[in-house]
Amino acid sequence: MMRRRGPGLSLGAAQLLGLLCGAAALGPTTTKAPSKNMRKFESMVERFGAHETATFNAVESPRKRLLLKSAAAALEDDAIVRAVGVVYEDIAPARIAGDLIFRKLESSV
Repeated sequence: MMRRRGPGLSLGAAQLLGLLCGAAALGPTTTKAPSKNMRKFESMVERFGAHETATFNAVESPRKRLLLKSAAAALEDDAIVRAVGVVYEDIAPARIAGDLIFRKLESSV
């Protein structure tokens, strides 16, 4: 059972948010070529970022529309993109969840 922390954040979500903020503070850790996982993440970011706002406005479901617009807004912040990229690259369960979320968001557009 997850305890609630603040408005709508579960303990797990609060911990994930802390992890993402910590990863963003680290910045790039190496100068080597991007891994296969990082290339996939960058491809997903590029693909999702190519959508126009009008495309999201055409989505009927208010919940999905909010998710799409929120994800698009997050892509505008380089620190968030770097942090999520680090988590996606280094943590296998986050990759699985990220792939699922990406597919769900893309299928809504």
